Amino acid sequence: MTGDAQAMRWLDAAVDDLRHARYAEEGGFYAHACFSAQQAAATAIAGASAILTAARRHSSSA
Repeated sequence: MTGDAQAMRWLDAAVDDLRHARYAEEGGFYAHACFSAQQAAATAIAGASAILTAARRHSSSA
């Protein structure tokens, strides 16, 4: 799997986690909403890290 594909998987998962957080909040499940929002943030950071790592590898091989 390429770095870009891995990054997109992480970012897609972050969007899903955030969507879950919103549904949980709307349903009054506030603890679950907070947990899912934190997971969304952590997953988005993993995606950003994958993007930066791929960019760094690309620039060092050029």
